[in-house]
Amino acid sequence: RVGAYFVLGINVKSINWINLIEHSHKEVIDRNQRNAAEELEKNEKLISQKQRKSLVLPNKDSDAEEEEKEIKAMDKMKGRIHDIIQNAKSTTVSDVVAVVLAQMYYLNWIFVIPICAIAYRCGLRSIVDRYILNSVTNDIFQYVEKKGMEMNLRIVDSIDQASFMLNA
Repeated sequence: RVGAYFVLGINVKSINWINLIEHSHKEVIDRNQRNAAEELEKNEKLISQKQRKSLVLPNKDSDAEEEEKEIKAMDKMKGRIHDIIQNAKSTTVSDVVAVVLAQMYYLNWIFVIPICAIAYRCGLRSIVDRYILNSVTNDIFQYVEKKGMEMNLRIVDSIDQASFMLNA
């Protein structure tokens, strides 16, 4: 390796579920707002293109217009189906965990905290730990960029942690 690097070891010992749920809720809302803004921008471009085309095209008879409307409706439906498939393909486990935690924001804490603690202890530990790491990665990158260092993040189970750190 060339240049400065460091090893970041994170060991989750306890979780403040209320803070994690609030953070996930804010993160999901921010992501939805960004997606809505991108969709709005995309729709505005399509509308402006359609307006330019409508100024250029001469009037057609009613049968041709109906066929054109049907073709446009089919294209629109294909586009929606394509968007749904692309969203499903790009959805990660971290996205699912974020959405589930964000929805728990609207439930009473008395019910949410035990559900989260039981799920965490009964097999979702590694998934939640990875989600926590992924959700703070941007903050870590910004800190590292500010300090001017290079970084190679890799998630390693605690069993392999010592050998991983020795290899670095």
